[in-house]
Amino acid sequence: MFSKQYLQIDAQRVDGNLVLTAQGLLAKQVQSYLTRFATKLNRRKPIHTKGDQYIYSLEDYYHPSELTHRLLERQINKWLFNKVTPTACTLAVTYHCPCDCMHCSADNKKDQSRIELSTQEMERVIDQMQDLGAYLCIFTGGEPLVRKDIFHLIDYVDKKRCSSTIFTSGALLTDENVDRLVDTGLHGIQISFDHPEPDEHDKLRGKKGLFDLAIKGARRCIEKGIVTSMATYASNRKVNDGSIEKLIQRAYEFGFHQITIFDYVPTGRLFENYDQILTEENRKYLVELARKYSEQERLMGVFPQSLVNSPRKVGCFAS
Repeated sequence: MFSKQYLQIDAQRVDGNLVLTAQGLLAKQVQSYLTRFATKLNRRKPIHTKGDQYIYSLEDYYHPSELTHRLLERQINKWLFNKVTPTACTLAVTYHCPCDCMHCSADNKKDQSRIELSTQEMERVIDQMQDLGAYLCIFTGGEPLVRKDIFHLIDYVDKKRCSSTIFTSGALLTDENVDRLVDTGLHGIQISFDHPEPDEHDKLRGKKGLFDLAIKGARRCIEKGIVTSMATYASNRKVNDGSIEKLIQRAYEFGFHQITIFDYVPTGRLFENYDQILTEENRKYLVELARKYSEQERLMGVFPQSLVNSPRKVGCFAS
């Protein structure tokens, strides 16, 4: 039960559907909004379930839960009082990385002499992020798992207020590290894959054997109950040669809960390579791919950025 002086919201699941009920002085003003919110969720296909809790994307959280109430608090404040607070904070905790990717956006920031924020400074950032209202903390890099205090930082996130996810190449997802991630309460993980063929992926990442390491790491995460997503980027070339659809098939085959397909951005080593920015035709194709694979029998979310950022906004409940 989420309680405020003038509003209480009860969240529960009835016959598989999320039901939100408002009580208090503001109940009449809020109930219609809550009903629309729940209806939107109930129409969607979950990517994973845990008892009577369903999750619809890695960027979301299990409903109903304490974070359901935190999300609703933000939405209601925005709807009633036009009070806008952040939904997520992405923390680049290091630029160090065991890979040497062709498309690395952090390439021009790699410098051994750069001083990273200390553990205490990162803790203050996490505190401030949560106090501002964010309910998703995303750890990225570089490769965040090379940072010695990364497990402490993930554990430091207040899981009653904020879920935590991590972006990784998968190179360091050993049995020990995955167990430590589970112990921190990590909610989800994005593992990068640039090509469906292992040799080509390793070539693009500058690390031999990385594809197999990443797949083994992903399987460990899935077995341990971490919501696991394959992350890739779509360029005109990768759409036209069929690589993107093959990656979706790979994600389905290996048991990923989700595949996130980011748009190509000409940055880092790809700066000024504008010819690979997605055409409108290829964006529409990605949307159709997402629709096609959402109809598969097994639960798996397919979220191209071209769809998430479209007017339909099916992958995000922040607006």
